[in-house]
Amino acid sequence: MAQTLTQERLKEFVRDVPDFPKKGIMFKDITPLLKNAHALESAISLLAQPLEHGGVDFVAGNTDSQVLKAN
Repeated sequence: MAQTLTQERLKEFVRDVPDFPKKGIMFKDITPLLKNAHALESAISLLAQPLEHGGVDFVAGNTDSQVLKAN
């Protein structure tokens, strides 16, 4: 397995879209992150690190994105 990308390096895979969906809002587009398997794996790894040493029984998430939903 390749080395996990750092948080700083992962920021390169998040694109700013100014004034979307309306003026004054900065939308963060993670499509480039989703298209890069190594970057996505690194992001998931970094998100999971605080939970690896126990003390957590269950983690739940919610998303409206069909890309991230599991059936």
